[in-house]
Amino acid sequence: MTREAIVEKLRTEVHAGRPVVGVSAGVGLTAKCAEKGGADLIFLHNAGRFRMSGRSTLLAKFSFGNANDVTEEMVCECLPVLQSAPVVAGVFAQDPFKNVDLILERLQKLGVAGIQNSPTLGMMKPAMAKNLEAGMMGLSMEYELIRKAHDMGFFTAPIVHSAEQVQPFLDAGADVIVATAGITVGKEDGVPMPSLEENIALFRAVAQEAKRRKADILVLAHGGALNGPAAVQAAFDAVPELDGFVGGSAVERIPVEKAIRKTIQGFKEIIEGKYDDIPESYFLNCGGIDDVLAKVEK
Repeated sequence: MTREAIVEKLRTEVHAGRPVVGVSAGVGLTAKCAEKGGADLIFLHNAGRFRMSGRSTLLAKFSFGNANDVTEEMVCECLPVLQSAPVVAGVFAQDPFKNVDLILERLQKLGVAGIQNSPTLGMMKPAMAKNLEAGMMGLSMEYELIRKAHDMGFFTAPIVHSAEQVQPFLDAGADVIVATAGITVGKEDGVPMPSLEENIALFRAVAQEAKRRKADILVLAHGGALNGPAAVQAAFDAVPELDGFVGGSAVERIPVEKAIRKTIQGFKEIIEGKYDDIPESYFLNCGGIDDVLAKVEK
C-alpha cells in the first residue's frame, strides 16, 4: 500500500468519526488478531519482542541485541500472516554499525509500508541529549531517518515526546505524529501509575502544536496511563485534537496477562472440584469459567 493510500485510508476513518487504531505487535499472532479486530496500522519494533518475552519494553533502549536486526526478524515473522494491514517498522537511527539507507531499502523490499523512529532517544534530558548530539547520536538522526523514509515513499509515523519535537518531524515529512507518554503501565508488579492528567497535558500540547503547524496532520496518542479503553476515552474527551491511539502493552501484554492468569485459575478450580455442583450442560460451548458462571446466573 502506498503512502498516499494509507494516509487517505486513515483520514477516511477520522472523517467517518472512527478513531485510527494502531497496534504494536510483539509476535505474529498479535499482528494477525489485531488485523482481524480492525487495526488500521501494525507497528513492529524491538520493544514488542521484549514485551512478549516477559521483559520490560525499557530494554529496547539498551544494548541487548541489535534493534534493527530484531525488527527485520519480526517483519519476516509477521508480514506473511497479514492480509492487507500496512506494517510500520521501527528503525534505530543511531545504530553505529548499520547503514540506514540499506536498512530502509531492505525493509522496502520485504514489503514494509511505513517507518517509525524506534527505539527513540527523544525522551533524554537536555544534558544527555546535548552529549548525544555532540557524539553524532542525537535526535537529529531520527529527523533525518524520517526525511529519508519520506523521500523513498514510505508512510512515516514518528514518535514525539514533546511539542518542541513536532516541527522538525513535520519538516522531515511526517504523515502522522505519535505523541507518547512513555511506556504503558498496568503490570501486576506494583509499578506506580503515572498521572493520566499529566499524560493528557502532554497529548494536548503535542496535538495542538501539530495541528497549528499543519492543520490536516493526524495525531495518535500512546503510552503512559493509556492501558485500556476507559483511559483512552478519557484522553479523547479531554483532547479533541487526537485522531487515534497506538497500543502495545495496552492491547497485547496487559490483556494476555489477565487472560492467562484467569484461564489457569479456571483449570485449577474446575479440576479441584470447586464447580462440581454446576450441571455439565452449563459448561458446553463456553470459553472461560466466567462464561459458565454467567450462564448459571441467567
